[in-house]
Amino acid sequence: MNYRELASCWAVRYGIIDYKVKGHYMIYNKSYSGTVYEPHYTIQHTVDLSTMQELPTKKLKRFDKNGYNNT
Repeated sequence: MNYRELASCWAVRYGIIDYKVKGHYMIYNKSYSGTVYEPHYTIQHTVDLSTMQELPTKKLKRFDKNGYNNT
């Protein structure tokens, strides 16, 4: 399988709709509604498609409204 097919398999398994494939990495964002004490935020996920392992996530400085599609 090529990397696009592997990314598609990951997306189907975990309900991911919006994602990008860059080289052997799959990158997608998940956005969450905020609370009274914390504003809404987005977490970026990266998957190494050669090992099918998720790398550590990072909280983005900017909110991505398209990330709601992946929650």
